[in-house]
Amino acid sequence: MKPILITCYVNPDLDGVAGAIAYGEFLQKTGQNVSVGLIGKLHEEARYVLDHFGFDYPQTILNAADFAEVILVDASDLNGLEGNVSPEKVIEIIDHRQINEADKFPKAKVQIELVGAAATLIAERFIQSKIEISPKSATLLCSAIISNTLNFKGGVTTDRDKLAVKWLNQFAGLPPDFWKELFSAKSNLVGLKLAERIN
Repeated sequence: MKPILITCYVNPDLDGVAGAIAYGEFLQKTGQNVSVGLIGKLHEEARYVLDHFGFDYPQTILNAADFAEVILVDASDLNGLEGNVSPEKVIEIIDHRQINEADKFPKAKVQIELVGAAATLIAERFIQSKIEISPKSATLLCSAIISNTLNFKGGVTTDRDKLAVKWLNQFAGLPPDFWKELFSAKSNLVGLKLAERIN
């Protein structure tokens, strides 16, 4: 039987990549047959974190046509999917955006809550279910929340994000100043990208 595909929007950022990988782990540990597959090119920041910690990249796929069922993490609008995922195949959505198109996915169980990152919602699944999380997933989720909330300085930050990071860092063990490395890399990568465009 084909596994359920876990993916996010096309060309995913760190929150989407982290959420898909970690939710894949969560569902596998509950006995579900799932496969993480991302469409398009990972954002620079996501690649930086994967490379920095020596984590394997998730598989990339051309589209979701080969899968009968799909779970979306950090995605809830058709625009971001660019026609690569059929709305009728989506059975679950986990997202944190106020503006969404959840009603366009007729079969989906939807969790959309206004927190700083989809990664927070995934972390809460582990916490509430008391399922052990791997250092890899904890590190990715922690990094995604820190990035999305601008180290808790952004307007999207909630207490739930802070609690999630506190819990995750027991397993991730990120140094207190990791956010500086993350934002420095983010700035450098954005700068390089701009320089490439200018040249």
